[in-house]
Amino acid sequence: MQTTKFKVGDEAWDSVNYPNQKAIVIEIIDGELYPIHVIFNNISDDWYTINGCINNGNIISTLSLTPYEVEFKGFTQDRPKVLTDEMKVYYVGKKIEYNGSIFLILQQDKESVYILLDGKQEVIMIDDITNGKYRIIE
Repeated sequence: MQTTKFKVGDEAWDSVNYPNQKAIVIEIIDGELYPIHVIFNNISDDWYTINGCINNGNIISTLSLTPYEVEFKGFTQDRPKVLTDEMKVYYVGKKIEYNGSIFLILQQDKESVYILLDGKQEVIMIDDITNGKYRIIE
């Protein structure tokens, strides 16, 4: 016999697949891969594993005995902007403040700039410049 935390008659929530809908566990069939049968708002029904994973190949438990919120951070359906040459920032020839000293930027590629430090060429990531770790001096 499979062990599950869910019981027939329990209220349940699946905020990932059925947001803002309360479900009722209507049956549990022992020995099945998806033994937990729930109905949402007396309209839609679905089957879950004993751990609350929905019957769609998902391995993440989404069926809960309490309501919960789902936050989709970074979700967008906007296309990423294409970075044209006119939009790129060129740092070659500018000066950068690095470890309390000022250095000339000698070269640049897509991800980094090169400065001369104590006779050696050092690399600084452009992300570190744009996020304020280093300061460009015009």
